[in-house]
Amino acid sequence: MNGFLLLIPFLIIWFGYLSLIKIKKSNLEKIKTIDSDTYNQEQIEKREILEFLLEHYNDGRRKTFYCLAINLLELNDIRSVIKSSEQLKSNERINFIVNSFNQLALE
Repeated sequence: MNGFLLLIPFLIIWFGYLSLIKIKKSNLEKIKTIDSDTYNQEQIEKREILEFLLEHYNDGRRKTFYCLAINLLELNDIRSVIKSSEQLKSNERINFIVNSFNQLALE
């Protein structure tokens, strides 16, 4: 059992590394299909959205979730979720955003 407990941090790092490779691969593929200026603008907008989410909708447990969601989801989908959440009460927005991002990730 102790050997397994020692393996857990390694597994967490490994799966995080695999996610990072997936993000980098998808980013490289995207750069091939659009010009670098458009890609840079998208990254700037994604960063601004991430900063907004962390400032306004971070309940203390969402930093990693938002970082992964912003990196893995398409910008148009992210915009749509944020726009749809604007009509909700502030206490309902976090759950709506998280659930919407999870749904998009499953598609």
